Amino acid sequence: MDKSDHITEIINSDSKKLTHDQQMVMNQVFNHLKIIAKNNKYKFKKNELNTTALVHEAWLKLNNNASMFNDRNHYYAVSSMAMKQILLNEARKIANQGHQQTLNEEALIASTH
Repeated sequence: MDKSDHITEIINSDSKKLTHDQQMVMNQVFNHLKIIAKNNKYKFKKNELNTTALVHEAWLKLNNNASMFNDRNHYYAVSSMAMKQILLNEARKIANQGHQQTLNEEALIASTH
């Protein structure tokens, strides 16, 4: 079993049952995910999530789907897509808040005339 297969096996396993060595490998995976998150955040200027929060949100999203991954590159690609979806949802939320605030201000101005 080469290193890539070993990482894939760890990624696909139950994270609650990892050995210390496997947890150390997952720390390396986490650090790589933070790099991916930082790159994705750069593409979405308006967001309130920090890099670590984005990685955690993506991890939760992927674990809720009980996904299996072919290899670590597949895992990183799917994680990146999840991060982009999270950032897009966050950008929409911020845009809607701004739109709602504008509507409230317009209603306030209209009520004073």
